[in-house]
Amino acid sequence: FFSNRDFFMCSAPFLVAHDPVIKWYFSNYYIPYYVQHQATLIPDRLILVGGLSKATLQINDVPAVTGRTLAGGTRIVNFDETLHRVGVVLNATKDIAFFGLDSTTFAPQGNSNTRDFNGVLLPAQVGKGREFGVKTALFGGKLSATIASFDIELSNVAVLQGGISPVTGIAYFIASGLQKQKGWDATLSYSPIPEWQILATAFKGTTKDQTGATVNNTYSSLNSFFTRYDFGAGSLKGVAIGGGASKTGGNIFTSLGGYTFPTGVTPAPITFESVWNASMFVSYKYDKHWTFRLNVENVLDKAFALGAQTPLFVDPSPPRTFQFSTSYKF
Repeated sequence: FFSNRDFFMCSAPFLVAHDPVIKWYFSNYYIPYYVQHQATLIPDRLILVGGLSKATLQINDVPAVTGRTLAGGTRIVNFDETLHRVGVVLNATKDIAFFGLDSTTFAPQGNSNTRDFNGVLLPAQVGKGREFGVKTALFGGKLSATIASFDIELSNVAVLQGGISPVTGIAYFIASGLQKQKGWDATLSYSPIPEWQILATAFKGTTKDQTGATVNNTYSSLNSFFTRYDFGAGSLKGVAIGGGASKTGGNIFTSLGGYTFPTGVTPAPITFESVWNASMFVSYKYDKHWTFRLNVENVLDKAFALGAQTPLFVDPSPPRTFQFSTSYKF
């Protein structure tokens, strides 16, 4: 994965990917360069941040084919992208700040089998995003919050085409896909006393493809709550307890999984049940070396779907689960 967050990295791994018919041998070389500068236009009030990077990837792609000759033979595929990040921070007061960010990303296709009709690797995916929000730190830092809206777009997404390529003998793709995610998120952290921490998060948004349809296996909302208390004195010194819960809403599954339905029947997408999934823990720091911890997952022992493989088979949640662990620090 390449983005404007990469810093002077270089590697040359040798990878092998294969299916029952075709084997693809390829080596990757990538060298991203990154430079960033920060400028204070108004002291303690207005700050600008800018970054620029050059991401280059070369793939020496050598297909070894059983019973087939692919057009072009050995190929050298080059991906090259100039990325940027531009941000602004406006301190309205010493406790409230507004911010904005515009950035781009670069990521080769995640699967080596996402190839075109002739078996050539698809161009890399290119992303761009904008985010605007506000941050606060009130009551001496006891209460902090971040609220932001975002607009993210990913182009060159691989779209599976119908049928099999007679050149490669496998399914083929074109890089015509587009994914757009829009919404807002928020994080609230509160510590009324040093021993007690409370954290709440919320997300609301949509993820659409180039046709305007909701992308398979995406969700439209997520809410979570977590709290922790550390006993610092008395007979319970060293004990910490905590727990929380999360709830995902609008988790939709649209893939048909290769199933054929009767003529005239259009199967409706599946939307998973929205369920609060709770967990808790208790830990005890015996001394500076030993710590013991007990985790309880799915405290309410609810049965719900975590995901789906096909419209007929879902991935079930695990039952109430207890896990005990201990650690020793030298």
